Amino acid sequence: MLVYSAAGGVGLSVIDLATIIGAKVIGVASAAKHDFLRRRGVQGLIDSRAKDMVDRVKQLTDARGVDLVLDARGGRSWRASYDCLAPTGRLAVFGLATAVGGGRWLGTARALFGVPWLRFNPLRLMNDNRGVFGVNVGHLWDQHDMIRNWMSQILAWQAQGKITPVVDRSFAFAEAAAAHRHIEGRGNVG
Repeated sequence: MLVYSAAGGVGLSVIDLATIIGAKVIGVASAAKHDFLRRRGVQGLIDSRAKDMVDRVKQLTDARGVDLVLDARGGRSWRASYDCLAPTGRLAVFGLATAVGGGRWLGTARALFGVPWLRFNPLRLMNDNRGVFGVNVGHLWDQHDMIRNWMSQILAWQAQGKITPVVDRSFAFAEAAAAHRHIEGRGNVG
């Protein structure tokens, strides 16, 4: 699987879950975080600033592509993510981080302009033997049994030491703005 922002909180959680199920991970992160990710078990690494994402993934997978891409960046990255998929691969979209920056409307417009709308139509998906699905956990809060089952399993794995959260740094509540700048500046791990 290909995981964007692999050194972030969600990315590290995905790496732990991938290890549990025996999946191989290609992580996308800034080069300064690659050694940390190798120690976490990531098999392939790509610099987040790489312009040749698809070529790099193809090199790392012997031209096959990946079975799953987890992409919270959105916009133009969804095009590259889709192109990284192997036959019957799936692209999971769960955020639109590229909309951040440039002001509320400009960032959103830039992100939406980059979405490959024509690639995500049913006929194209069928002919390409690929799929795209979205996740918004904020819209699942009324699914109590499903969430409870997920959390029970995650907590059991955490108790067994299979999931090890990373806390990069703590901030006082009064320093919330500084915490956001730290994350937005890509200074965090975890």
